[in-house]
Amino acid sequence: MKLPKFKSLKISFSTASALITGCKLELFINFLLFLAHEFLIAAAVEALLGYKFGLVPTLSMWPVHDRGDLSFIHTFDKNEQKNIQVGDQIVFQRGIDYILMSHRCMDKRQIMFNGQLETAFITKGDANIRGDWEFYEYPDRRFLILENIKGIIVGGAPLIGYWPLWIAEKLSWKLIDWSMLASFLIVGR
Repeated sequence: MKLPKFKSLKISFSTASALITGCKLELFINFLLFLAHEFLIAAAVEALLGYKFGLVPTLSMWPVHDRGDLSFIHTFDKNEQKNIQVGDQIVFQRGIDYILMSHRCMDKRQIMFNGQLETAFITKGDANIRGDWEFYEYPDRRFLILENIKGIIVGGAPLIGYWPLWIAEKLSWKLIDWSMLASFLIVGR
């Protein structure tokens, strides 16, 4: 049976054959080609439509978003941030580590913070039992303010990002293995 010559199929079959035969170099090259392809598509869509992309790595927003879904993120300036409503899915910086998360805005209110009137937000994943207070890793508060909010989820595509997540998880374990070996060799000397 002759298969159609799609580039993505060629990469998939090539990757599968590399996995079966154990050719790590071919697998690594295919992984790099896949990443380059994904980044080019993301950059083109971002340039044309103005949306950024995010992968959903967990099930915290299930059933709205499944693990591996691709989210379309509209980034905005401070004037647009004021339009965030309770119920919106927002992208926020969770703390001093610069990790971005996206959960639903559950509460919005005006509070006095550091002598100024600020808009405070509390978020929660749809599948989570309680709010995200423990995720807000700021030394002086357990809520978000406008400067922490980076965008709003305006749409998505199901399961498009599952394979990059899976590959990244597998690759990260390999990197951990190699880094442990390297640290053992360095410390052992």
